[in-house]
Amino acid sequence: MNNRNHRAAAVAAMNVHYLACVAVVRKAIQYVSAANRDERINFPFTAAWEWREAAELFGSSDSAADYCWRQWERIMHLPRHLAAPILECE
Repeated sequence: MNNRNHRAAAVAAMNVHYLACVAVVRKAIQYVSAANRDERINFPFTAAWEWREAAELFGSSDSAADYCWRQWERIMHLPRHLAAPILECE
């Protein structure tokens, strides 16, 4: 009985982790969609902020994050290492 409870708790924890990952990717995709819309209606700096948010949500090793960072660089005309606030660049 005790082993069954541990298994159920482990499965529940894995489900929570999976759902959290799905939610993060979904939010990143929403930012990508908003960035495309904002670029179409001539809000480039808002779009750049949304590209940056999407890139950070996708993570550092993902090709989707790299694509988002390239879009941010294209709009801002800056390299991505300058995306951090000035106080964090030290």
